Amino acid sequence: RFSHPYGVTFSPDDDWLYVADAQNNRIRKLRMSDGYTTTLAGSSGTGRTDGLPGVGRFSWTIGVVVSHDSRYVFVADHNNFLVRKVNADTGEISTLSGTGTNGYTDGKAHIAEFGQTTGIAISLDDQWVYVSDATHSRIRKIDATRGNTTTLAGSSSACCSDGASISEA
Repeated sequence: RFSHPYGVTFSPDDDWLYVADAQNNRIRKLRMSDGYTTTLAGSSGTGRTDGLPGVGRFSWTIGVVVSHDSRYVFVADHNNFLVRKVNADTGEISTLSGTGTNGYTDGKAHIAEFGQTTGIAISLDDQWVYVSDATHSRIRKIDATRGNTTTLAGSSSACCSDGASISEA
């Protein structure tokens, strides 16, 4: 059963629908031909542990996107303030970027800080992952291999101005 399913995305071949099953702290796969559902990654309880299924943990999975080569599933791990990377074959979870501390810092994967991550997308060449940082009103750009993070757009004021991409106001 699902509990608070949030983000959904198709596999590139449209055979599977990936679901961010938020309250169950899992990424689920639903086969489109017959509705068969299985857990790809995550386990009961919350946590921020990297690892294989049964070991790796999330805390409130909100957003999910699959790489165009179908090798990885990227996850907005909302309450852990992280962006996670899941091997689509093994279900192994690793942290792509973030320290797990609520903050706003650009930099290398192990230095970058996020607030609550929500929406997530990937570039057509699978090189960049984009995530919305709801807490800090910013769109962040992450190297899909190394996890290095920069701010693409947004500012500390949550309003609606158009124009230049980044404001440190």
